Amino acid sequence: RTPETVARLLRARGRLQRFLDHRQIGALRIVILAEEVDAARRLELREYLEGDWSESQVFLRSGSSLQPSHLERADVARASVVLIPGADFTHGGAELNDTRVVKALLTVEAMLKASGRATRPHIVAEIFDALKVPLARSCVDGPLEVIASDQIISRLIYQNVRHPAVVRVLLDLFTHRQGNSIYLRAFPELAGRSIRALAGAFPDAVVLGLLRGSGPERRVHLDPTCDVVVEAEDLLVLLGETYERCRPTGDVPPVGTVMPPPVMLPPATDDAGHRLLVLGWSHKLGPLLGELDALDTGRFEVTVMSKVGVAERDLDAARLRPASRVTVHHVRGDYASAAALRAVDPSTFDSVVFLASGWMRSSEEADARTILGYLTLDAMLAGSPRPPQILVELLDPDNGPLLAETENAVLVSPRILSHLLAHVALRPELHPVLDALLGAGGTELGSRVAADLELVGRTVTFADIQVAASARACVAIGLMTGAPRAIHVNPARDRRWTIGAGDTVIVLELCAGARAAPIATR
Repeated sequence: RTPETVARLLRARGRLQRFLDHRQIGALRIVILAEEVDAARRLELREYLEGDWSESQVFLRSGSSLQPSHLERADVARASVVLIPGADFTHGGAELNDTRVVKALLTVEAMLKASGRATRPHIVAEIFDALKVPLARSCVDGPLEVIASDQIISRLIYQNVRHPAVVRVLLDLFTHRQGNSIYLRAFPELAGRSIRALAGAFPDAVVLGLLRGSGPERRVHLDPTCDVVVEAEDLLVLLGETYERCRPTGDVPPVGTVMPPPVMLPPATDDAGHRLLVLGWSHKLGPLLGELDALDTGRFEVTVMSKVGVAERDLDAARLRPASRVTVHHVRGDYASAAALRAVDPSTFDSVVFLASGWMRSSEEADARTILGYLTLDAMLAGSPRPPQILVELLDPDNGPLLAETENAVLVSPRILSHLLAHVALRPELHPVLDALLGAGGTELGSRVAADLELVGRTVTFADIQVAASARACVAIGLMTGAPRAIHVNPARDRRWTIGAGDTVIVLELCAGARAAPIATR
């Protein structure tokens, strides 16, 4: 995670400058505390950063985050932000990672109290197990963001199972790779207007909702079924290409404008059941099953195939409700073997997920097996009339380009988490917003066929699509047209399309079975 996190911090541009201005800091300086610092490690980081490397900005110090004297060596007490990332394989792997992070938080907190400084750094820590997040929060008295990485990755996998095309949009939002990103901006002059009435005021951005309060009292409203009125201290949650373009340059409605109540659409997915094949064994499987079980509609039949013995698998069944809609079948086998794959007949499944195996010795070894299994499956499914949707999880960012040409989703977990750590470090308020965007059982990014919004056969602008979606309790953020699918996120409002039956609208909407709430608390 470290090289990618450092790269994101150095390349953040506008968000970085706003962070420096807010903190009244002249320039960014990054100190990396690592147990092993030598010429090879320095060269590795320098080659990764390429033109962004700067001897005056990036410093490496040897030491452990568990030792107060080593933290003092890195001058942690005077830092603006302290990042404590997780590690999939080092430090004993996922099982011991959370123990290390909690101990590091306690050590940092003790050192900060001993320093006697009036100002404290903002801490961002990564915990694998979401059930340990309250424990981690209890370790620090000051500002702290705890990122539950297994839950984040599991929710992205869940989104791919539910909405295969939309997960590409989510990955772009999380990694800030290209196109649109999530921004938070305050506009006190818009106080008194309802969220639903503000769509036309932002011709270059999509209004997703608002963030209210600060610290532990932060609440996120992303529910398009409720019309919350903006208060002067609120931050608007906006989807746009740049921070500067997220401004109300259109027609601002008068205070008190009342929007017609929306008409709720039926669930976008049926209740017939979804067959999911999981290849590989990972500590992320428990959270993934929990996300699937959080839905009150739909049934999931999950088959798990791995070389790990069935008796050795710990599913963390406590995550599943007694009347669970998820059934799990275990198969022992090697997914890199064509014979083993044929035995489970992948072509009969709706989705296939390759989980990166945490029981391997390194990310390189885990990815080698994953890629071999994917190529074996891809060859087996060639010519299949209705192949399943496939998602591949990788653990080494260097292996991402190996599958760059595939039409299936490729999720590089450390890269996503590195981007998240970096951007939450610069803008902590982003964390609850991104968390809410992914939450099962709340609002989610999904897709609606054009017929749901009564658009088929019409020539419309994206502004027309926004109006149609708002009337049906959705927020339109883009459009998927043609074959192969072309994805248009936050397009120009005056761009026109003649909508066909196969076109779909990317929307933010309340999950089927979820209960509407004016403001959802994290």
